[in-house]
Amino acid sequence: MIEMTPSNVKARLWFFDGSASVELPIYTGTVGPDVIDIRKLYGQTGKFTYDPVSCRRLRAIRRSPDLSYSGNFLRMLFATPCAPYTVNPMLERALDR
Repeated sequence: MIEMTPSNVKARLWFFDGSASVELPIYTGTVGPDVIDIRKLYGQTGKFTYDPVSCRRLRAIRRSPDLSYSGNFLRMLFATPCAPYTVNPMLERALDR
């Protein structure tokens, strides 16, 4: 298990919309880099963070009835739920052969 200990250093986040800056705690783990704790960010600022990587975890890429077996294979390999994906017809035909 990774243990986190509070650091003496804090992170300060400034906004260019005139909102007040906020101070966020930094934790040091037993493994990996230090992390900024954003759990109270929304409560203090009314703002969310955006993580494009977590968007991929929101929903699974499911089989599409509109695509061939190879098209679905390519879609499941390369598509992400956050962005539209169009199967390359040349690759699809190459896999169908």
